[in-house]
Amino acid sequence: MKWRSGKREMMTWVLSITAATLLVSWILRAAYVVLWRRRPLDLPLGFNPDEACRRVGTSCGTLTGFVVSWLSIGAAMAIFLLLRLWAVIRPYRSRAVKTPSELVPTAGTIPGDIVGRDEICEVMIDDLRNSADRRPHILLGGVGTGKTAVMVQLTHLLAMRGAVPVPIRLRDAEKGVLDFQGLAWKQFRAEIEPSILSQGEGERAWRYLRKHDRIVVLADGMEEALSDDGSGDDREAMVRVGIRRARRDRLPLVIASRPHDTLRGADAAIFELEPLSKSDSLGYLERRDAAGDRQRLDWIVETADIAESPIYLRITRELHDRGLLQHLTDGVRAHGVNTRDLDRSALRLNLLDTWLWALVHGRLQPGVPLNQDERLLTVTFASVMAIEGLKRDSLEVRYSDVVRVKPGREDGEREISAEDRQNEDDDAGEHLVDEALRARVTAVLKARRIRPVQIRLAATWASRLGLLEARGEEVRFDHSILQAYLGSLLLDEVIGNDAFRTEAFQAPRRPGRELLIAAVLMSRRRVGSDLAARRFSADNPITGATAVAPDRLHAVVTALTKRASSRKDNKSLDMFAAALEIDSVVDLPQHPQIAARVRGAWDAFTASDQRTLEEAKIGLVRRFGDAARQIDRRAARREQPGTVAPGYHDLFRIGCLESASYAVRHAVAQELGVSGHGAFDQLKEDFAAALDDDCGDVNDPEEWWRTRIMSAWLAPLLFGSVGPSGPGGPSAQDDAERNLREWVRRVGATPVGDREPRLPISVEVALAQGFTYSANRRRRHPYSETGARSFLVEQAADLLKRTGFWAGQLPLLHALTLWSLPDDGVDGADPPPPSRRDGPRTWSTDPSTRVQHWLQSAGTKRDRTADADRGSTVDRKHPFVREAAELAVLALDSREPERFIWIDVFGVTSKIGSRNKHLAGPRKHNLWIPPSTGWSSLAPRAQQLVADVLLLINLADRGPRSVERETRLERANRPDLPPCFAREREPLDPNRAAGDASTMQPGSNCAGGCPFELCPYPPKGIQSYRAEMSEAFCRRQQTLLGRSRLRRRAAPWQGTLPEDLGRFWAEMAHRARR
Repeated sequence: MKWRSGKREMMTWVLSITAATLLVSWILRAAYVVLWRRRPLDLPLGFNPDEACRRVGTSCGTLTGFVVSWLSIGAAMAIFLLLRLWAVIRPYRSRAVKTPSELVPTAGTIPGDIVGRDEICEVMIDDLRNSADRRPHILLGGVGTGKTAVMVQLTHLLAMRGAVPVPIRLRDAEKGVLDFQGLAWKQFRAEIEPSILSQGEGERAWRYLRKHDRIVVLADGMEEALSDDGSGDDREAMVRVGIRRARRDRLPLVIASRPHDTLRGADAAIFELEPLSKSDSLGYLERRDAAGDRQRLDWIVETADIAESPIYLRITRELHDRGLLQHLTDGVRAHGVNTRDLDRSALRLNLLDTWLWALVHGRLQPGVPLNQDERLLTVTFASVMAIEGLKRDSLEVRYSDVVRVKPGREDGEREISAEDRQNEDDDAGEHLVDEALRARVTAVLKARRIRPVQIRLAATWASRLGLLEARGEEVRFDHSILQAYLGSLLLDEVIGNDAFRTEAFQAPRRPGRELLIAAVLMSRRRVGSDLAARRFSADNPITGATAVAPDRLHAVVTALTKRASSRKDNKSLDMFAAALEIDSVVDLPQHPQIAARVRGAWDAFTASDQRTLEEAKIGLVRRFGDAARQIDRRAARREQPGTVAPGYHDLFRIGCLESASYAVRHAVAQELGVSGHGAFDQLKEDFAAALDDDCGDVNDPEEWWRTRIMSAWLAPLLFGSVGPSGPGGPSAQDDAERNLREWVRRVGATPVGDREPRLPISVEVALAQGFTYSANRRRRHPYSETGARSFLVEQAADLLKRTGFWAGQLPLLHALTLWSLPDDGVDGADPPPPSRRDGPRTWSTDPSTRVQHWLQSAGTKRDRTADADRGSTVDRKHPFVREAAELAVLALDSREPERFIWIDVFGVTSKIGSRNKHLAGPRKHNLWIPPSTGWSSLAPRAQQLVADVLLLINLADRGPRSVERETRLERANRPDLPPCFAREREPLDPNRAAGDASTMQPGSNCAGGCPFELCPYPPKGIQSYRAEMSEAFCRRQQTLLGRSRLRRRAAPWQGTLPEDLGRFWAEMAHRARR
């Protein structure tokens, strides 16, 4: 869609072209009369200006002069628009379309082909086009997530649509001032300098483009803005003032930054940058070679999780293009990536090592005229500078912080005599500040007979090799992940130093995540027990060492744990995560002690805002799960002395303790769900207790409720990963099967004489969600037992009959749909086994018939007494369930489940995601629908359904007490929709203030006689509901309704008129902005 032209711009063009046409016509007529005709010429309608002006010459001359003056102004404007403006803008916009990375000052070596970012770019562009209520957009992303790549793609897409994107670097801001428009004007003027005839012409073009809303400012690197001005606490105020000024001026502005407290509270639309999808990553890697080893690439993408950062993608593709991803041969290490028996960080280290080997040996950047020794010298000095940046948590490093001129030399660049050159340790006239680094670098260079150079020359070489950017008195690392890797090559020389750790771990802003990444990469350089590969990593490219000393790794783990325990901010969570990851590969791990500390301090962790804390907790949970499984694998291979139990139980209790974030609890369940026998063996007593109503904790009923939810999630998940060949043997699988049967048996009608009551509705829904999580695993999933699928399908079908709540039936339909999809080249899916009670059934391969069978069986074993009390009809199906069944048929027909179903309603609505554009060819994906999938992947009907599903769940499942939530869920357990969904949505009142408690009570705003008693919608700011909808998602719901009043595009269950529904979603969007 083109960038919308305003009425003012359209009128300017029309009036200018009209004036120019009239003036030219007037002049041509005059020339014709004077030079050829030589007598007056009548115009149409008999008007002859020459005759008319003969008697009233003065008045006619005055009028003619006035008209011609204005026509001349219009003609001049037309000439400017048609000739000069086009001459200035066309080459600029052409560069933005063809080579956008050249216009982005912070792009560095980012390639021009960006993948997986079209959806988030389109959403931001649609918002920016609306000038009526425009706000600045802030793109938040962590280390190496690809924020700059999004800016490059935005530059390309905006130029394609007719806008004029102006990327700026916020580090160039003047001291004490943050003027986005001023920075953009300076950058624009510098870029159009070759195309303009004068400075005035450039200013005129800028004023025209700003006046007519064509300029879009793309500001990268907010974390670097005003970093050297000494403003201190004033930085936050200046940032807010700058953003407020941009909104006042209605400046289309996109800011890219790392998460920061200042930005989260700004008057702007916040977009969280999500990881790339694995499908997009694979498409990027195979774009030049579709005939390569796809399954090997798939495995690398899955294991190394290279979609997390674009730098890993770029490195992997460069290695793939040069054939450096091949397997090892005959137990001998070739010049390629070792992918055997490696975890996430170890495989990443192998990728980076292989890439650096190719760079040093001239396989990469062959056009740079540097020999192998000079390239190795460059990498060595780049590593030293990276360590200084890691210590200070900065991408910029000043030369004066790394080297000093030798005593007795006033000018480090002055030539010295040949005799001095022979006697000196180096000939550069300067030495490294850090003594440990100086000794190691000197020893390395002497051993390889490489002559040192001045650091500025090394920085220039490094800039040509694409390792960093040399500028003035400092260097800047364009890629933070690359800085972390280069720093890891010599980090073991300094991290044992107390002074280094004191400065690097200084609270509250340090350590930076790059330093923690470097420490983890350093720990993966070790000798392994894999007989085929001989080792887990290559020798250190600089020092040649095969592994880091074990005592040094122990000291790092101890230091990280001690310092993390002394603080309770989000940085402490990052430090605990790094300590767990490093500790998982040492000989004498401290895993139980670290896990116990994390669990004991879990409730005490805080951050300036909930989102920052949630992200840090999820990161820790994922690294906790990785570390626990690594400990488990090493114990199975007997690689470590003694017995160290992985902390699965501590991780489970963390999930039960977490009260504020559904996303954190969900992440804990996902990590435990792939941990197999070890996790089930530690948790089976907790599962049994969760089924026993007498074991409830009366002192903390909410923690007890969370324990039951976690246990219900894990019952199907762990059964799917516990096989007969594991450490526990067939008995472990039998225990997992009995556990799952017992959970399913407790759902629905209670048998006569059975003292055990049925599970609460919330736990019933959690059990159904657990089946969906398990069904999402494909056969190739490393933690999926193929033999468990048939039993899981049987139990899911039985649970579908037992559950009467629509929110439980819907995920079970999704689970059965996923299990029915052909996988691994199999034409048909596993048919469900015949029921022992109902007798054998004929299983149809027709998707419509199959889904109709599931729909008819839904709720047939539920508690009829409860249905009668609600006055409902047993055979009626909820509108949401009927729509989900129709979408399931489409998913089976198209074999594109990500377009019609979802795994977690809260997860899919919380992210934009990206569409799968690379469906051809066999894929070694582990999941049918990966976590990176967002609402943009869903078809329009599915987007409308998931929106209303989340609305109704937020209405019912809210409140601080589980007993109250259960009561509301019981009221929502009906086969029909509330009047606020089926008719007008005014009672929902989503923008109600949270001040008056009496007006917030569920049912206080319902229409008379409403049996649901759920309205109004929970006020924002009271986090007693599951998830808040984003502004972008609400705007999308408005778009789905269509702009034309003649076409009704509301969903079938939405009885509200499209105009009223559009107003409701506009109110929801406004709510999301507050």
